[in-house]
Amino acid sequence: MKLQQRTFNQILITITIIATAAAIFFGMMKGSAARPIILPEKGGKGSHFSVSSFYDNYISFIIENELRKLDSSLTLQDTTLRKFSLEEFLDDQQKLIFRFSNKDCKPCMDFVFTELKAEFKDSLDYYVRVVTDSDSEREYRIKASSGEWDVPVWNIIGRNMGLTIEGNGIPFLFVLGKDQSVGKVFIPLKEFPEVTEAYLSHIRSKLRGR
Repeated sequence: MKLQQRTFNQILITITIIATAAAIFFGMMKGSAARPIILPEKGGKGSHFSVSSFYDNYISFIIENELRKLDSSLTLQDTTLRKFSLEEFLDDQQKLIFRFSNKDCKPCMDFVFTELKAEFKDSLDYYVRVVTDSDSEREYRIKASSGEWDVPVWNIIGRNMGLTIEGNGIPFLFVLGKDQSVGKVFIPLKEFPEVTEAYLSHIRSKLRGR
């Protein structure tokens, strides 16, 4: 069973690499990928950017987080400021997590919100958890009540989930299993919406058990 799971994960990673390379290739053919991918400078605050290729960061952003287990002591809170353990947060169901920070690229975040709502529709609250971090509970409540987020957003107590991709100014998606393990990490690029749509469609079918 473990061998089969390992083989499946290897196949999935290979497909992800091929899909990303194909998206970049066809984008270049159409002229939409002529400019380099922009990623925030490591250790920066979201407003300081350096130019880098996707694959310069592929290992640290994707591979190093695959199969990582989150700390079971992780605590999150909803907009009522009620605190939830990681187990309560999952509610005995693997979830697609959209992780973003207030310092991330806003057009990138808006793009993902739009794609999530289009793909999951009325089932978004059941299959998806949107997670952010805030400097304070007050900041979180102000943001939550402002109407800027039109889906339920959870706040991390302690600022991060322990993943190496966090703190780089890039919103990302991943599946969090019932055993609190991380998988299928994905960086959505608004320049390639068809790749994000394909990813979300695949994940929705897996979450529904198809």
